[in-house]
Amino acid sequence: MPSMSAHVVLGIDPGYDRVGWCIARGGGKIFEIIESGQIQTSKTQSVMDRYRQIQREIAQVIEKHHPEACAIESIYFSVSAKTAIRVAEAKGVILGVLAQHSEIEICEYSPPEIKLAVTGNGSATKKEIEKMLHILTNPIKLPKLDDELDAIAIAYTHVMRLR
Repeated sequence: MPSMSAHVVLGIDPGYDRVGWCIARGGGKIFEIIESGQIQTSKTQSVMDRYRQIQREIAQVIEKHHPEACAIESIYFSVSAKTAIRVAEAKGVILGVLAQHSEIEICEYSPPEIKLAVTGNGSATKKEIEKMLHILTNPIKLPKLDDELDAIAIAYTHVMRLR
């Protein structure tokens, strides 16, 4: 049973095509994944429709779980400027939804911070992060989708900061 000091945290891996999310409970020695998923937008939708879908689905997650905090990954790119702009716009849409809930603390973590929190190595690979998440969360089955795994790692990073 979770302790009274456990917090409900929403972890978000922002994206344009896909947004990974995770609701976790954590505090002290507790880290429990309550639910996770991803928002998949369609390339056939208009840009505005994609942003509306992200806005609507993030709002639904917040309304269902009432997180106390949101941990979101900072934008970190080595790909095209066009993709970076679209992801930044999608992140702005997500932050806009979060801003409507003043009770939610918003914290941002860089990829190296997340890697360090999960694996102890700020330059860890995706495979190393996945392996550590299996150990740290002891799940029956972690999701296979990168964006969802990233959101779990982001939530875990925030819980580690609470300690």
